Amino acid sequence: MTAALALVQGVNDGPSVGQLLAIIGGAIPIMGILGYTAVKILGPIAQAFARRIGGGGADGDALRGEVDDLRAGMEELRHQLMETQERLDFTERLLARQRAPEQLPGG
Repeated sequence: MTAALALVQGVNDGPSVGQLLAIIGGAIPIMGILGYTAVKILGPIAQAFARRIGGGGADGDALRGEVDDLRAGMEELRHQLMETQERLDFTERLLARQRAPEQLPGG
């Protein structure tokens, strides 16, 4: 009797099974479209990130070549600095020899 009374009074117990199926049926294509869009947008970003971590790709080769050039330049600078230090040491020794006789008492 209560079910009949509820129908007469218009009490709503929620959506019917048909309404739920219609909602789910409409949500599935939308979720599919969103998933496809996410894969298309995030896929290349994830691939670029993976290449960056792995150090591969065309950019990695260019960067590796640039690093090699910089290393060669650093070696050249080290060599020049060592030469300059040797020349400075030589000059200091020459100056020390010239001053040494002047500093001795007259003799």
